[in-house]
Amino acid sequence: MARPKGSKNKKTELSVADQIAALEAEIEALQEQVAAKRAQIRSLRAAQREEEKKRIFEAIEKSGKNAEEILALLEMD
Repeated sequence: MARPKGSKNKKTELSVADQIAALEAEIEALQEQVAAKRAQIRSLRAAQREEEKKRIFEAIEKSGKNAEEILALLEMD
């Protein structure tokens, strides 16, 4: 048996202006998410640099060499 056509089978259609507004709101939300992700990346890169500095400092201490010796080694290029 065929279903009767009625209002519950119709999709509510948004006006073009409403569709534009919805898309603009979605874009704004996505831009905020992108900004938050970029901030996370900056924070993680800063933490990564700090870890690298710590590893270098520990390697220098472990080597037993003084600052002048380390700088001389680095300036050999």
